[in-house]
Amino acid sequence: MNGWVFWKQFMSHVHTDRSWQSLSEHFVEDLMENIQYLPYDKKTKMELYFALNHPVEDEVLAEFESVASVVLTRTKSIKFAAGNGFSIGRRGRNGGDES
Repeated sequence: MNGWVFWKQFMSHVHTDRSWQSLSEHFVEDLMENIQYLPYDKKTKMELYFALNHPVEDEVLAEFESVASVVLTRTKSIKFAAGNGFSIGRRGRNGGDES
């Protein structure tokens, strides 16, 4: 799912009149650095990090690794994660900047 599709789905879910560009800008500028503090389970947080291509901090990676095997790119974003009954991303995808 790309960013535009994500925000369009979000807009329809929360029934906002703000543009997807405005929501995205607000998220990146004000909220992105606080993803790890959201009241969601670890799987949902991993999905957010993956969808937003957000670098995973070391302490957050340790938290994620308590429930899943996680593969990061050289830029420390999630390439693939697999846990009990779920997977995120694509395993073995070539052309990425794997670590």
